[in-house]
Amino acid sequence: MQQQEHAAPTVKQHLAALRHLFDWLVRGRHTICPKSYSKPKVAKVSELQNQLVAP
Repeated sequence: MQQQEHAAPTVKQHLAALRHLFDWLVRGRHTICPKSYSKPKVAKVSELQNQLVAP
């Protein structure tokens, strides 16, 4: 893979553009995940304690 060299201002502009894109996605609550995506299950403290006590 060939790496291109860019001037520092160009790299900073590209990074700033990416930051703005992700800020826009977060602020606008735009989704980048499919609709079928579900949040992972969060275990309750009591469930974790039971797992630690079980042999």
